[in-house]
Amino acid sequence: MDVLADIQRRVLGDEIADLRCGGFLEPGDPHSIAQALSVSRGGLLLDAGCGNARLGVETANRIGVRRYVGFDRDEKIVTVAREVARAFPEASVFAASFESADFDLKADAALALDSIYLADEPSIALRNLGSLLRGGATLYFTVYVGEGVQEGGVRGRTESGWLAALTTAGFEVVDCNDATDQWRHWARQLHSARLEAWDQVVGQLGPVAGLQRLRTSRRMLGRDGRPAFLDIVRRAKIVATKSRRPNDR
Repeated sequence: MDVLADIQRRVLGDEIADLRCGGFLEPGDPHSIAQALSVSRGGLLLDAGCGNARLGVETANRIGVRRYVGFDRDEKIVTVAREVARAFPEASVFAASFESADFDLKADAALALDSIYLADEPSIALRNLGSLLRGGATLYFTVYVGEGVQEGGVRGRTESGWLAALTTAGFEVVDCNDATDQWRHWARQLHSARLEAWDQVVGQLGPVAGLQRLRTSRRMLGRDGRPAFLDIVRRAKIVATKSRRPNDR
């Protein structure tokens, strides 16, 4: 039995656990993401920072696109993603960062779950991502924000800063949903359950990997002598469309 997977299954349910997603998903998210990215059948979905590609391939199947393309800067996870993506009829996965991604394509929709906020230069990352989308394409992505926070990839960015970066990169914001309360609710349950299973986690993963996971849970819940990360950081789900140019179809 995989103790962490079992905890995730008990807290978040089978659908989320089966995706084994590196980013955070709460119950109902796969359906909401597919609704936000609904495109005409036969299109192309770009999965930016794809991780293991399970969520991206699931989304591609749900919205009925013809082609799936994912990329991630972690070459080890790209190897895993390529195996997962083989289940989709027409799929490609590349090793690339947001800043270096340079593919000959124009996607109809793009997904970036808990990934683009980690980019060193978000404005450059968004502009480069936009160059891979056709005019009118929809982008769904999630970010963590927290003014004054300089850890976990947050780096003091705010919702308004992300919305301004989107505009500069040639996007029009459709929706910016403050998902903080839901994230905190589910994340507290998840990390509390991990700490309750301390001995099982360390016993299965070993003292190095196990304690690393448990230290993360302690940090999230504020049990390491510092303010809880869950209390000082917010989460946002953002939907935007790539602005059309006169010659876009």
